[in-house]
Amino acid sequence: MKKCVLKIVFVCLVLFATVSTGFSQCGTVANDLSMTLPCVEYDGAYFSLTLDYYTHPADPAGLYWRFRTIAAAAPSSSCAQVDSGLHITAPCVYFAGINLSMELVPYANPADPGGLYWKMGDQFTVNPVAISGISGDTTPCFDPTLYASPEFQASLMEAMTCAMNCNQDPECLMNCMPDLGIGSSFSLAFILKNSGTTPVTFTIPAGAHFTPGTAGVQPMLVITDQTITLEPGSTKTECIPTYCMDGHASSPSGEDIFSVGDITQKACLNEIIDLLRDTGEISHANSSIIQDAVWNCMETGAITSEQQTAIANM
Repeated sequence: MKKCVLKIVFVCLVLFATVSTGFSQCGTVANDLSMTLPCVEYDGAYFSLTLDYYTHPADPAGLYWRFRTIAAAAPSSSCAQVDSGLHITAPCVYFAGINLSMELVPYANPADPGGLYWKMGDQFTVNPVAISGISGDTTPCFDPTLYASPEFQASLMEAMTCAMNCNQDPECLMNCMPDLGIGSSFSLAFILKNSGTTPVTFTIPAGAHFTPGTAGVQPMLVITDQTITLEPGSTKTECIPTYCMDGHASSPSGEDIFSVGDITQKACLNEIIDLLRDTGEISHANSSIIQDAVWNCMETGAITSEQQTAIANM
């Protein structure tokens, strides 16, 4: 009965969204139910692990996975744990904006005795907080008096004049942006709902990547952990500082809708995230440096030594 219930939960999640979820060191369950665990700890060593979903011919209602790849990884507070018997306990696995914790139990497959397989264990929990919407419309988050002030209006006019001389150069445009008071030059508005009966502290971790529903719009990246507390039974709109991942695409607008998407596992993105891990509030000037580094990483696969030094000193 339990396996049937779990199967229904996963089917409902597939119907809930048409893209997979990928959050930094948390696990990922894709639409085809393949699983990525970017941080798995075993005997003091850290690995990333990918598993393919396996349809068991004798147990089609069950949830099974088959080993695909393993690689070295950096430690994280949300790492899955593997014991000597190869039981996997994953405290943080995202799918369709929903946070799951689960247990994977080793399974000896008689049809493939040399393969490594796991099946869903008895431990399975759905975090009551879900991301029910993401958009570029951040107006509900801001103090309207800021944008009505003469000082901001003057800075906006100055930015528009500056941008007219940029010839669509992304670095130039970024440097023209006024300080919006959000810790970066762009942000996305997240609608978060706590359907539980107790307050929940929910983290959108560094590395979370969001995909636009319209072609030609930048995918957006969260570069530092963003933690929000939601009261029971509440819905909250929270504006999260984000960074653009494509210097040749348009920045998000109020009409753009985003989905939670797989993160590109680029070493240079992880390098930026690691350099910023203990950083507090990010100034507007520093956000421009970070944005340039993200664009450089996405275009060339690396950041410059000057960017490394500047980010490390923030």
